[in-house]
Amino acid sequence: MAGSFRTVAADWLWLQTNLAWEARDPTRVRRLIDLTLRADPGSRYFRLNSARMLAYDLPAWQREAEPGVPVAVRARRRVAAAEEALRLLEFGLRSPGDAALHVEMGSICLYALGDRARAAECFRQAAALPDAPDYAGRIFERLQTGKR
Repeated sequence: MAGSFRTVAADWLWLQTNLAWEARDPTRVRRLIDLTLRADPGSRYFRLNSARMLAYDLPAWQREAEPGVPVAVRARRRVAAAEEALRLLEFGLRSPGDAALHVEMGSICLYALGDRARAAECFRQAAALPDAPDYAGRIFERLQTGKR
């Protein structure tokens, strides 16, 4: 019964997270992400989508809300948001390897941080796992060779 309650609670919390996301409320989004993942720490869906919100949406909202902020400040905020998302994904890796988490980490390293070497390592780790998508190895190779 306790497991079922946690799943239902996590689902309800995720719906609340989405409402906070629609309202563009970063404080509530972060709090609800934390509560959702505490209720269901093994949910790949919640973890991946939470990381995407943290890495991409929250910095975009801040940039739109404060258009006059210097580029250097925006860059620091973008890096901080991406690192926050990466920590959330890394915590999910404490269980046996999950290629989807490594792939998402690689994408965040590549697109949010612009760090090709770090992204390549994430895609390499993903490709080495049994549940790896075929493209993980191809992306790793392209990042290694410098091809676009």
